[in-house]
Amino acid sequence: MTWRKTFCSAAICTLILSVLPGCWDRTEINDLAFVLSSSVDKGKDGTVQLAYLIPLPGQMGGSKGGGGGTSGEKSYYVDSDEGQTFREATLRMQNRMARRTFISHRRTMIIGEEFAKDGVGNLFDSVMRNPENRLTSYMVVCKGLGVECMKATPRMELFPSEAIRELSKAKGTIKLNMKSFGQTLISSSGDPALVYMGVKESKKSEKTSKEIEVLGYAIFRDDKMITTMEGDAANGLIWLLEPKTGYIDTIEIEKGKQMTIQLYGGVTDITPSIKNGKQHYIIKSETRARLLENKSDLDISNVETTAKIEGAVAQSIKRALQKTVQVSKETGADPGQLSSRFRNKYPEAYNEQFKPDWRQALKEATFEYEAAAHLTDIGMVYDNMVKLGEKNQ
Repeated sequence: MTWRKTFCSAAICTLILSVLPGCWDRTEINDLAFVLSSSVDKGKDGTVQLAYLIPLPGQMGGSKGGGGGTSGEKSYYVDSDEGQTFREATLRMQNRMARRTFISHRRTMIIGEEFAKDGVGNLFDSVMRNPENRLTSYMVVCKGLGVECMKATPRMELFPSEAIRELSKAKGTIKLNMKSFGQTLISSSGDPALVYMGVKESKKSEKTSKEIEVLGYAIFRDDKMITTMEGDAANGLIWLLEPKTGYIDTIEIEKGKQMTIQLYGGVTDITPSIKNGKQHYIIKSETRARLLENKSDLDISNVETTAKIEGAVAQSIKRALQKTVQVSKETGADPGQLSSRFRNKYPEAYNEQFKPDWRQALKEATFEYEAAAHLTDIGMVYDNMVKLGEKNQ
């Protein structure tokens, strides 16, 4: 009996050890092509133009020219193809690649402007069916063709996709990814927005470069892009969605006297109500302010001047909110999620009175704005040292 037990134990151990190595389904890293970014554009005759940005391991060994993409050879390449569906376009690219495309490391997805205007709903069908896709990837709209953003040549980063990712999560930018876009898209009220970027050619250096810049936000109505918010309207959207991120703005304190001020640590309180049978919103925003540059000759040490600066900042916040609401009323889009706030507070009234045509209800809604700013930091000096020296002479 003893030898039988020993034999059975040895057989079981051998059987277990045979499956432990896992070599039967191994995937070598040398067999994978890591997709860092992808772009989607409108193709010909109803097709989609899909492009992948893939790093070239052979060009990534050492840095020949310092940081960013300063070396002669690019460390990546961009390939693209068309198809009736996204998977067909992917398959066509895969058929000429020696490695299998691997999407789990994709951090950014770029949508071309024309494709976004036609609707991005079909894109999410392809994304949700593939478990390799990460919904935490940043999703942006590029002015013009999306592939142009991937062909940009930013000097500060090795890959254009990394520049897009850093800009998407930078201070002063609302963090919008595929998950947040999809969640807003399927909600019964409210519309999604995405960061709107463009390519700007820089000619000041020895070598011309194409840098990526944030222009504002692309505004959607359902799954179709209908307009953009830039300047004050973009700042107003920040106050509605992510006031803590803040931004830097140049504000006119008096006629011809400007100051550049950083707004940070902001909070916004939106109180919906029903007034005269219509939706009514009271939007209150409050922020801290840091003085970055003083182009005026105002005496900052004076209490009255401080109050004047805080008042000018508060007025700029109100203007930004008014611009955002104006765009929402003109287009019927609700990127600020105002209707969702009303629905949460008055579910019965919303379902009975406003839900059938909630976009029209938003157009007819009335608004009140309140803003307050607190100048908490003026820097290391009260006045410009040169001007102070001139006064003492």
